Amino acid sequence: MREGEFPLTPAKSDLNILVIGAGPGGMKAAATAAERGYRVSLYEKNTYMGGIMAAAGAPRFKADVHDQVEYLKRQIAKYPVDLHLNTEITLEDVQRLHPDFVVVATGAKPVVIPVPGADKPHVST
Repeated sequence: MREGEFPLTPAKSDLNILVIGAGPGGMKAAATAAERGYRVSLYEKNTYMGGIMAAAGAPRFKADVHDQVEYLKRQIAKYPVDLHLNTEITLEDVQRLHPDFVVVATGAKPVVIPVPGADKPHVST
């Protein structure tokens, strides 16, 4: 083991983990739980994973952000994560699914700078 590396401890029980939100935090939580051997369901209301990082990584000069999102997608694909895109989950869904643990990773809202005209369609911030 190298300095700064910590091996994951395998799960000692067969728990169901529900992760709400497939931004970077939710993706990492889902991948880590699945890697440990838990049963994981990941729900995302959008049609894509990555949250606001997906848009943030679009410009060429932010390729490292895009690469991080792609890395997390590959981590999710390595494990049997039950992925549900384009699905907004409700309290009733959570009660029906009856998970042992719920991770709420619904992310943050982007900051809009208070400059007149910043909200126009032709302006990129």
